[in-house]
Amino acid sequence: MADSDEPVNPTLEEILHDEELIRVFRGYLKQRACSENLAFWIAVHQYRHLDDKYSSIRATRAEKIYHKFFSTAGEYLINVDEEISMQVTSKLAAKECTADMFDAAQNFIYQMMEHDSYHKFLTSDTFLQHQASEKRFKKKHRIKWRSHKRKTGLRKHEKKTESLVEMEQYLINSNGSHKKKSKDSK
Repeated sequence: MADSDEPVNPTLEEILHDEELIRVFRGYLKQRACSENLAFWIAVHQYRHLDDKYSSIRATRAEKIYHKFFSTAGEYLINVDEEISMQVTSKLAAKECTADMFDAAQNFIYQMMEHDSYHKFLTSDTFLQHQASEKRFKKKHRIKWRSHKRKTGLRKHEKKTESLVEMEQYLINSNGSHKKKSKDSK
């Protein structure tokens, strides 16, 4: 049975939707000079969420994505199947700049990251150092929480879920203010 203090590795999906983890993942990819796939995934994610009523903005953004990631003169050239590249090229030429225009390419890039850079990232020093830092942070706040429980009279027999919710609230609300209170009360 795994130790409850052992961090569980996040999925690629979790990394892509976590502000801190995606920052660490991006840094790792930049070190390895292979950040174009992540940059493309992010650009398409943002593109997909553009409001449809601004079609001119969507068309302009589609052209920028195309020139940045598909053009041989682009800043980052991603490696996708020729068929996918042709589909994107023909949609852009026909001015069919729909929200799902880059979906096939984004899915292809996601699969590439999942099968290669993601697994290498999980075993990298960059990720392991991040996990160790996270573990120290959680341990530090767990100690503060235990102290808070003793001061406020919370008991062991309370339901675990209630205790976790209260811990989250304590951490959100304290945000360093508990230090100020203890100084002011002296």
